[in-house]
Amino acid sequence: MRGSSLSTILRRGATVFGSSAGSASTYALSKPVDRIDAFLSHNWSVPGYLKYLALTLHFNFDFAALLSLIVLAGLGTASFLGALPTMENKFHDYPVGYLCQTICVPFFICMMLCLRDIQYCFRDSRINTFLDVCCIDQTDADTKRRGIEKLGAFLKISDTVVVLFTDVYLMKLWTVYELASFLALDPTRKLAVVPVFKAVVFFLGSIALWMCFICTVPFIAVVSFWELRSILAGLTIWVIVILLRFWARQKKTMRRNFKLFTIKNCCCADENDRKVVFDNIAVLMKAMYNLPTDCSTDAALDDFDRLIQQDLSEKLFRTLGNLTFGYRHLATLSLLVYCADAADELNGLPKEGLGNLAVVPD
Repeated sequence: MRGSSLSTILRRGATVFGSSAGSASTYALSKPVDRIDAFLSHNWSVPGYLKYLALTLHFNFDFAALLSLIVLAGLGTASFLGALPTMENKFHDYPVGYLCQTICVPFFICMMLCLRDIQYCFRDSRINTFLDVCCIDQTDADTKRRGIEKLGAFLKISDTVVVLFTDVYLMKLWTVYELASFLALDPTRKLAVVPVFKAVVFFLGSIALWMCFICTVPFIAVVSFWELRSILAGLTIWVIVILLRFWARQKKTMRRNFKLFTIKNCCCADENDRKVVFDNIAVLMKAMYNLPTDCSTDAALDDFDRLIQQDLSEKLFRTLGNLTFGYRHLATLSLLVYCADAADELNGLPKEGLGNLAVVPD
């Protein structure tokens, strides 16, 4: 069994997702492993940069958020001490800072996107992943076929399956087969469903919120601060509403796809593989639900359809929740945006009355 470190997969913008045509160089990106931390299930028809955004949000968020909050605390302390540059503000009687707003959110986004590149420069990630183009030798047809036949073995040693979900995920036979194999082998293990469009909404929404604040910086010396910010806030809210509306439509499409799912409608690049996959899924369903040995393949596939339509659908939307994003996502972004703004306000605030709490540089 072979696996690739997460830093190897995500470095350079996850260029390994650029093509499904494997080679000796892509196979060399993997190494023999005993366990796989994350089995990456995805469709090659989805653009690589979208999958890259989804994986960075899933794997890099926590550490990037921690580093960014540390940077915010450092800048906030320096701002309170009056150690950062300031500029005139038409709305206030005193100058205000601007570095906290300028730096925090871009630093957070850059850390999300570049964390694994930085890690790769020093050491490989301890997270081992399975990506078909890297972990299955694609240079020879027979070797490739034997590797695909061992898909169940890869799943068996995987701690979790990360599904990069799009509207075409349930339309492709091989990804459905991966899902069926995982559910049959051990349905109690963790299944992480990462909708790709959710990552797009998060990154664009973060940039829109940051732009609302940063665009005021060049004008605060000549334009009433809150008048300008009200206009920009309105534009930002409009952008975020559009993004959330698109995301709501995506979720509606996902629900419809689950409700109408039938494996017999799935697309397969090579129709010769269809019967093999159908037979394998039928065997998995018989073992999973103790179906009679004389149960037909069609009946077993019907049971699989119901499994996807009901059990998996319920699990997916329970994971997403009503807010779609976790509280840690919303809390981190709010702190980086609004606390950075408050920290900049402290920079030029008159220190009279603060006693010994603040030291004003000469």
